[in-house]
Amino acid sequence: MSHDDIESFLRKRELSPRESEDMIKKKSAISLLKFSCPQRRSDLFGKHECNLLMIINEHFELSSFERVARYVRELDPRISVAVVRDCTPMNLNLPNRFTLIFSPALIRNSPPIRGRMFCGEPLSKSEEYTALGKAGIPVPQWVLLTEENSPDLSKFDDYVVRKPNYGGMGAKVVIIRKNRLRWKPVITEAAGLSRSTIVQEFIYTGPRPVSYRVNTLFGKVLYSNKFEASANRPELTGPQDFKSAVRQEGVSIAATARNSRAELNYDDEIIRLAESAHGAFPEIPLLGFDIIREAATGKLYVIEANAIGYVWWIETKDYGIPLEEQFDGLRKAAYILAEKTQELACQASLINKPPSGSH
Repeated sequence: MSHDDIESFLRKRELSPRESEDMIKKKSAISLLKFSCPQRRSDLFGKHECNLLMIINEHFELSSFERVARYVRELDPRISVAVVRDCTPMNLNLPNRFTLIFSPALIRNSPPIRGRMFCGEPLSKSEEYTALGKAGIPVPQWVLLTEENSPDLSKFDDYVVRKPNYGGMGAKVVIIRKNRLRWKPVITEAAGLSRSTIVQEFIYTGPRPVSYRVNTLFGKVLYSNKFEASANRPELTGPQDFKSAVRQEGVSIAATARNSRAELNYDDEIIRLAESAHGAFPEIPLLGFDIIREAATGKLYVIEANAIGYVWWIETKDYGIPLEEQFDGLRKAAYILAEKTQELACQASLINKPPSGSH
């Protein structure tokens, strides 16, 4: 049964719990076929002798990237691979040839070798939303609130989402009545001080907040999971259900808050949206897209890209779910990096190739 057949079947009839479970398994199997590490050797492998340099700061486990490096060497022995800490001096022993330089986060120290560099960037949420919007990726309606600028909120509903323009981990993301919205600087543990605030349309995802994370490397998924807020949190019966005493101003709407439930996500539409959204950030190699689905319409929205790069959760045990095993993530990361290295080496060789007939 094809993916389209499954979608059509789901729309046409109500399923029993057993049938629903079987259908979910079939959809998961289809996603595994689509998104798992390719079994076929890439046509690009072995094209050139070239280098892959991975620069990793102290916030990442070096061993994870050393595993990726071993897989790259297995996939394409013509690529010389080095993994080093982002510090000075960097002790490198790479041949003088084309080099892809990769880091999940911003590179703080210049490597002693020239190459094509891709690394994370500490973009603000407003910068991410602007890039996504230009690329045609759906994001909730938003405006920027600063000390100097109070935006027009007339097109927003009574309740809006307030979040720091610089922030992370769902910290200080709250729902608030728009007529009580005031500017104030926000400090989060993840990002420190944010002097600007995002005011965003509230998208109702269900009685308890639900969101999806899709981790992409050069536009290809490495893993995806679903978060649902804890059952201990008060339920919201609809988009305007913030009126009772337990739903005072400033209630958190983050699905990833403490004690949230996590599971693997195989939803093809969500994963495809994230892979497409990566095109808005062609120079940033590793992204963690947070996506929500509106309960009433089923429409998807991207609410974060996490361009800063601290989304290499592939080996984490924090959520009790096998992220690495989902799509053979580490080996797939190696495949993507090896293929990207060879692709760019091919492009570089064409640029540097002497004109026909020259001596």
